Amino acid sequence: METDTWRRAAHAMTKVSGGVRFSLNIGSIREGVMAEADALLTRLLESVAQCRGVRFEMGRRFGSSPSHLDPALVAAVEGAAGSPGIGVTRLATVGHDAAMFHQADIPASVMLVRNAHGSHNPRESMTEADFVLDTRVLGGAVMRAAA
Repeated sequence: METDTWRRAAHAMTKVSGGVRFSLNIGSIREGVMAEADALLTRLLESVAQCRGVRFEMGRRFGSSPSHLDPALVAAVEGAAGSPGIGVTRLATVGHDAAMFHQADIPASVMLVRNAHGSHNPRESMTEADFVLDTRVLGGAVMRAAA
């Protein structure tokens, strides 16, 4: 069993590691894309292992199945964003938290807010102006969806 002491002793910038741990998050709104990504990753890891004489031990896979956002709610968010003139870019959000609603047959959408350092980053931050503007968009989307 590894300990924190072992990890600290083994870590160095110019040292060849005896082991590396990492995680990889792959997502899509289409199951076929997920299967293709999985097959590509498997082939890549097999190639690297053979070429470099290393081995990969893949851990347990987990996550949610691809889920679709509700078209009416997406349209409500996009319409509300258009009102103050905010440009809209559709992203394959892979459902995010909305996936849990989708699995429960509850219509859902996702609105991503501009962030200086990217999402899921310890230094994640947004400006107050973006927060205020996006809150207005959210309010407008709720009003449109309720109409």
